[in-house]
Parts: sequence; structure tokens; C-alpha cells
Amino acid sequence: MKFSKGQAPKDQPRKGPQDRCPSPNTEYRISPSIDEDAMTESELDPNPQNEQTLLEGLHWESGDAEIRISYSNINQLIDLELFMSTSRSLPNASLTLCDRFDGKIGIVDLVGNHSGVPIHSQNYGTLLVNLAIQTIHFFYGLDTTSPEKHQVRIFGRISHNDAPTQEPGRTRDINMRINFWQRFGFRVDNPESIGPKIWATLDQLSQLDRGVTPAGIPTTLCLSNFSLIKP
Repeated sequence: MKFSKGQAPKDQPRKGPQDRCPSPNTEYRISPSIDEDAMTESELDPNPQNEQTLLEGLHWESGDAEIRISYSNINQLIDLELFMSTSRSLPNASLTLCDRFDGKIGIVDLVGNHSGVPIHSQNYGTLLVNLAIQTIHFFYGLDTTSPEKHQVRIFGRISHNDAPTQEPGRTRDINMRINFWQRFGFRVDNPESIGPKIWATLDQLSQLDRGVTPAGIPTTLCLSNFSLIKP
């Protein structure tokens, strides 16, 4: 999959983990700061050409909907943003990843698809996670058969801070969040804890086919359908 032939810029050096990855503060919160020391070190680095492509940015449009995927090598954040109207000021939903180096990816936030918003339970969260799985493959220059996939570790922590405070709604909401991540192949440690840890290696994750969203976007939309924002 090729979008450009550039090389990663040399004037913006990649920073260390202490310089990036802001603390998450939203409903499907995933903190990138857990269990890193327990993970086996890897020498896997991003593919320079694909890193440059994400720096330039990718997007897909259909009707009023647009999805943008971009990367910053200043704070090492990969943003996947879903816009559902012609106004592009703020995304309706977004998923943020953080490159923690050595083949580690933290999921910082998945926001905009929680209970109480218009697009809740319409598979937009599934769409974004499916695209995130593809983007991680692309970031490292891997395909579905690459043996190096087991070297990429994705991890985080679920937040239940905005879950309903009363039963039975609270338990139902918490279980939905846990089941959501488990369906992709994430392991959830201590699911009954306040902030359960999730983690998986890339080879353990699978995309989910949930048909199309109400806006007609396939939940298995392929990254190859995206084009450069800055051709």
C-alpha cells in the first residue's frame, strides 16, 4: 500500500516516551502508561516511508462524512477522526494512538461514541478501531502475514468515570465497554476493577465486520481507499 515516496523528516527527531502521550480524560479512556516494563523489548521501528505518509495525512470522504488519519512526530500521536457533517471544526468521534517506541502502541482515547450521544451503538467505534488496527499495520510496514506482528504490543486502560451511577444501567454500560474491546481480541485484566487494563499483540487482533453504519460507511473500510491530504 503506497501513498507517497517521501522519507521521514530529519529536522524533527523522534522524542522519548517521557516527552509525549498526554494523560487521557475521556469516556472510553485507554491509558498508555501500564505494564510497559513487563513487555518484552522489541527493535521494531516504524516504516520511514509510511511514517511520512501519515505525517502528510490521509482522508476518505463520502457525502457529508469524512475520516482523517494523521500523525505527529512531535508528540508521537496518531489521530483517527470521524466527521459527520460539512462542518470540520470538531470530529464527531475520534481515536488517538501513541507510539511508545520499541513496538509499543498506547491507545489514549476513543471518544464520541458513548451512551447519550446521537451516534452511540451505530458501529462508529467499531469502524475507528478497525481502521486503527490497519493503521498500526501500515505504520510498521506489516501485512496480515508478517511474522513481526507479535512484536507489536497495544495496551491501555478502560475508564468507567462517565458510566451511569445507578443500577442496572451502570453494570450494563461497564459490561458493554469491556465486551467492546474483547471482541477485537484484547485481553481485559481484572474487568471488575475501576480501570481494567487491556492489552494484546497485533497478531491477536482482528477486525470486526458490522456491516455499514447509518451513514453508509462500511465498518471494514479499507485503508487503501484513503488518499493523501497533501498530495
